[in-house]
Amino acid sequence: MSYNEGDIVVYPRHGCCKVIGTENRNDTVYIKLETISELNNDLTIMIPVKNLDMIGVRDVISPEKADEILELFKTEKAEEKKMNWSKRFKANQEKIYSGDLEQIAEVVRDLSRKDADMANGEKKILSQAKDILYTEIAISKNMDKAEIAEMFEKELEEPEAKREDGQD
Repeated sequence: MSYNEGDIVVYPRHGCCKVIGTENRNDTVYIKLETISELNNDLTIMIPVKNLDMIGVRDVISPEKADEILELFKTEKAEEKKMNWSKRFKANQEKIYSGDLEQIAEVVRDLSRKDADMANGEKKILSQAKDILYTEIAISKNMDKAEIAEMFEKELEEPEAKREDGQD
């Protein structure tokens, strides 16, 4: 992979980042990334260029893939396995850290539709997942993040309304 200054890439743990340059240290070339997300504001990450693939740095998804992810929100949440809170938290955290936007979208969909009270840790995970998801989709579709959030939130509410009306 070769990226230039100003390119937008995705770093698995932090979501979209802007390439702000390269730096040579001890015969190793590093790429410098600055996070775009609201939750990781102004975080600078330096990664050896040779490790980009291993870490999972990737391009922003295509607008077509973004549309597929929106379709995921039109489906019912995944069948929830009976797990205690800490195991569910860890599983959701691993999905976010994977950098796979479909898995991140599942976390947003499933936690958003979770019944009643959510633990503070799950609220934090949900907020992080939404930030990563909405930022990348907004960049992919060249739209405002608030518009993307509104689209996804609407999809989260509609299946709930259909269930209440007896429509499945």
